[in-house]
Amino acid sequence: MAEIFPDFAQNGKAGMMVFHLLTHQAGMSGNLLPEGVAPLDVGNMDLIFEKIIANKPIFETGTGASYSPYFGYLVLGKMLEQTDPKGRSFAQIAQDELFAPLNMQSSSFGNMADNPKRVLASHTDKMKQADSTLQNAQAVENLVNSIATHGWQVPAGNAFGTIDDVFLRLRKICV
Repeated sequence: MAEIFPDFAQNGKAGMMVFHLLTHQAGMSGNLLPEGVAPLDVGNMDLIFEKIIANKPIFETGTGASYSPYFGYLVLGKMLEQTDPKGRSFAQIAQDELFAPLNMQSSSFGNMADNPKRVLASHTDKMKQADSTLQNAQAVENLVNSIATHGWQVPAGNAFGTIDDVFLRLRKICV
């Protein structure tokens, strides 16, 4: 990573490679937000990436494992942006190089809040009970429904699509 982003080498991250990010051996935290980042900024890749650059890993790269899809895949998304000769955003690269060639016309990273095909995240009453493993389910639901919109880029998630797009691919694979 330091070959692509020289500043990335600081704080013990000099030896971090794509392999480590893909296999959750990079020493990245499993948290959704770095310290000092507001929930409304969770989809701001540039801000989160700057925090990742400044932070130390939670363990030496390659010496352990910690499931960290948000931070790990965000770094990989920034790597795509940095190496893209067209200078596109992660969401635009996904649109141009993944969704469009597969004819997935209703798929994207981020989704307009007024899209009539948008289905809001929800949780059952049981999940909202105090003894649930998702005690803050309502807060998560509100957050996702209010800000996971167009322009919000989270390479570890935040991909939207329709069942028609999914089945379009499955029909071609199965036939």
